[in-house]
Amino acid sequence: MSGPRAKGLDALARLKPWLTVPEAAKYLSLMLDSDVGESDVLRLALDGPLRLSVRFVNGAYARRVRTDAEALAALERFDHRVDVVARAKAAGEEPPMADEGLDFDRPLVSLGDAVLDLPLTGGERLDVEQRYQVLTGGPPVNLVSFEGAYVDTLDGVRLQIVEPVERAYRVPNTSGLDPRNLRQVDTLPAGAAFVVRTAELHRFETALAGVESGDNDPDARPLETRERSSLLTIIAALAHAAGLDLA
Repeated sequence: MSGPRAKGLDALARLKPWLTVPEAAKYLSLMLDSDVGESDVLRLALDGPLRLSVRFVNGAYARRVRTDAEALAALERFDHRVDVVARAKAAGEEPPMADEGLDFDRPLVSLGDAVLDLPLTGGERLDVEQRYQVLTGGPPVNLVSFEGAYVDTLDGVRLQIVEPVERAYRVPNTSGLDPRNLRQVDTLPAGAAFVVRTAELHRFETALAGVESGDNDPDARPLETRERSSLLTIIAALAHAAGLDLA
């Protein structure tokens, strides 16, 4: 990245913890000395080389995704609950009320307007793909995720986005945020704004320099084979558009 304009944008970027997708595209355009659009940023995220994040402008709620051991323990509790209910019914008794099940032991997390990373493994991937198709004039995305939508915290905790069910389906005399009244969502909620962390852009820049030179920065997140291939393809396409010969 060179020139006063590039240096000015780089200085501004370093003062901000994250950039919008259009700002990230402008940053990458100056860094690569070639036109990079919003759709290119989203494609980089979908293909793997660049990590995309999200801000919930209107807030959102989530639950922490269990580890395998926690999931097994929850399933065992659920099986026990089914057994208790079956024995009570067989004896003609009223089954005891239960305040926990497969999900009720996971506390609700208010996400506020925090910036969280997108793992792109569930419904959140379809949201990014839909935005990409809109920007490129492609077909609408009609797929539905039955796994829910997820985000990751900086320390690697995965969260599943949830929302209250309609009032008519809530447990009587409970609030909408009662754990028993929450359900997973298949897309990110309204007000979810895609962003790119400034630190991620710097990591990407370092990784790109390593790909071009053949060197690898030990502090940079290593690129997987698919990510590396995608990155090289994008570099070649941008160079062709700029009239550069990389041979």
